[in-house]
Amino acid sequence: MPPYFIIYFLEISTISFAPASMPQWISAIAAFLGVPVAIIGIVKLFKRDEEKEEKLKYMINQISELQKQTSEFGLQTNLMKEANVLIEKQMEWQVEVYSKSQNQEETKLKFEKHKRMNDIKPRFVCQGSSYSFPMLNVNLVNKGGQAKDVKVESIDNEFIEIIPLTETHSIDPGQLIVLRGKPSSTNQLYNISNLTYKITISFCDVDDNKYFQEISNSINGYFAGSPYEHS
Repeated sequence: MPPYFIIYFLEISTISFAPASMPQWISAIAAFLGVPVAIIGIVKLFKRDEEKEEKLKYMINQISELQKQTSEFGLQTNLMKEANVLIEKQMEWQVEVYSKSQNQEETKLKFEKHKRMNDIKPRFVCQGSSYSFPMLNVNLVNKGGQAKDVKVESIDNEFIEIIPLTETHSIDPGQLIVLRGKPSSTNQLYNISNLTYKITISFCDVDDNKYFQEISNSINGYFAGSPYEHS
């Protein structure tokens, strides 16, 4: 072996394997080999962070969608409530309108009925009286509508008897009827011209509504009250 080769080998051996240089060499190699591991760890960490971020984004989107659906459901619920209130109000208004229309119709019918009854109601007025012993005559004229079934119902004086009417099936407007009275069987005075009394007659109109009317006398003459309905 040439001397220079041996010297070169010894120099390399001294530099490469000296106990003082071993830790640096190993550390360098370890450091060199550890870089990829660190990089992989960082990549994995970032990858995990990205996955977490994706999951977080997904959860946020899900929460947003849920909030949106909840909001829409709440809106629909409120709209349904408002619609129900509107329907309820509409029903109340319809009932009110129907009630008012019914009341108006009933009022209209009552008015028409009242007007009809007023138009056809018979009305008798007194047109004097006469006395021919022992008979008393009271003249009545119909100033209203046609009267049917005219009758003398009563007289409040026991000393006078009213003779039942004849031909009273129909008394037309302007037609005259005469109430005739005579002393009753209990009357010992005979002269009834000076007595006061009240005669009640009854009659019907053409619609068969029944009325009563009172004819009375006093020192001031005869008076015919207003017809009133049979109760």
